[in-house]
Amino acid sequence: MKARVDARQRVRLIGVYATNWRRPVQPAGSFASVLLPGLGEFIESFTEQLPKVYGGARIDPAELTFPDLDLAASAELAASITAIELLLLTLPFPAEQVVATLIADLACPDVRRDDHLSGRLLNVMSRAAVLVQGMSLNSYLDSLGNGDPTMGRKPSPAGHENVLPTQRHQLLFVRHEGASPTPAPNDAAIEGILYGNNEPYRQEFNTHKRPEGLNRAQNSLAVVSPDASVFYGQSKSVETSVFLTTAQAVGTASRFNQIWQDAYFGVKKFQTEQQRPETGTQQRKDLEQLADQMGNLELDLAFSVEAAAELGAPVPSYSITTFHDDLYEVMQIRARAGTVSQMFVRLGGSIRSELTAIESRERQEEEARRKTNDRKRQQEDDRRFRAGLAISVVGVIAIPLSVITGFFGINASQIDPDRSMWDFHYYHWIYVIAGLTGLAPILGLCLVYGARLFGRAKDDDL
Repeated sequence: MKARVDARQRVRLIGVYATNWRRPVQPAGSFASVLLPGLGEFIESFTEQLPKVYGGARIDPAELTFPDLDLAASAELAASITAIELLLLTLPFPAEQVVATLIADLACPDVRRDDHLSGRLLNVMSRAAVLVQGMSLNSYLDSLGNGDPTMGRKPSPAGHENVLPTQRHQLLFVRHEGASPTPAPNDAAIEGILYGNNEPYRQEFNTHKRPEGLNRAQNSLAVVSPDASVFYGQSKSVETSVFLTTAQAVGTASRFNQIWQDAYFGVKKFQTEQQRPETGTQQRKDLEQLADQMGNLELDLAFSVEAAAELGAPVPSYSITTFHDDLYEVMQIRARAGTVSQMFVRLGGSIRSELTAIESRERQEEEARRKTNDRKRQQEDDRRFRAGLAISVVGVIAIPLSVITGFFGINASQIDPDRSMWDFHYYHWIYVIAGLTGLAPILGLCLVYGARLFGRAKDDDL
């Protein structure tokens, strides 16, 4: 028994989990980590770049149970944990994704020869198969987030609200013991930790990388796989940097997944509810919501995912940069973001094609309406012209007669009672005036409609 105690090794396992929450970044956190005491100063050194701690809880290892294990195995696993706490972090703007991390310190056998406890705990934490105070990890996180007015839950469009997202990553840190560093575990031990629970193990179906910057020192090791990473003999500053970089990567992957789901269900809703089956019947208003939603998601993808993946590690260090690049590669964040980005490009082209077809139909409809209105206006002008012509013809007769009868009906010295009104030689000037007065309606009609016909001819030339 004594030999087994002496062979025990200090191991830290950190489970990083995406959540369904988004929360604006606050200037200061409300929880100070005991297991990572220098985390606050480290984050403040790179403000506006790193995730920020805003909450958490210290957990008694006796309050942990593992429902997938039998009682003896669960008790053995809980007994190996010396300290555990939970941290809640918020990614920087614009992602503002909430990431939960479960940090556990273990006293277990040397992982180079016996990975039983460390591998088992890594397995149950990777599946979030942990009960805290009898609650699932997701329920326990909900209890911590309840009452926070700044917390915004973002459920999946498919309705998955009560489970943690699948985006997660496990970090296993093994520290040197004694004055002289011990050699790093061999490949068989690393593969047993990373893939020992994947039965049967097939190397060709598993991908892991060794970040160059973290494998240069003697007796140190760093291996990164899609689900978990193992570090041996790394400094505490590297441990903190890797922790924050992984939190950023998991939050970025979660944000990407939400963007992809929103895009998928947005297009599906458009196809089932708003897309017209008949060609040539789609309307502009049908595409308005889809185009607006896809534009917002594409912007979010560019700044929350692609920028985080391409601009490098949030900590300016060569060793962490190589880890950042390898982690994003094995998690396929860049490749998947590139695929979705191309999807947005093609979707934007499809929307533009629809809008072009709609604009063409609108121009044709507008041209048809213009021609119809021109015909109606022409018909109305013709009707008015005929009415005006009829009135003018009547005026040509009625106005001269009115002038003549009015003149001869008055008692004036110019009227000779001894002469007939038909004496044109004597009264010629009154008949000339009456004739000229009768031409006035015709002249007015010609001026008005002549100007209108001239303007219409000018418009037709244009």
